[in-house]
Amino acid sequence: MPLATGTAKPILALAIGDPAGIGPELAARLLADPAVRAAADFVVVGDRRVLQRGADVAGIALDIPTIATPAEIAPGRTVLLETSWAVLVLGVPYRYLPIYQE
Repeated sequence: MPLATGTAKPILALAIGDPAGIGPELAARLLADPAVRAAADFVVVGDRRVLQRGADVAGIALDIPTIATPAEIAPGRTVLLETSWAVLVLGVPYRYLPIYQE
């Protein structure tokens, strides 16, 4: 349903999902759809590398600015809230990372 003239689009959070799953590709496809982007602004939560791999698999080019903190979220734009600081090393099981402790 279209929004009334002069009303702001909703801002929705979108988690890109498991790096080894289908979520990153689906997120990329969703974010590349002009009708979806016209209906809402998104705060995409995840690692840029994972989203980029999803876009590569889907054959899609994404141009989404990255932010580091939720304080940077603003109406009228879709952004990626970067979470690579959350100790994700692609292709390395967590137990083999230096910070892992049993």
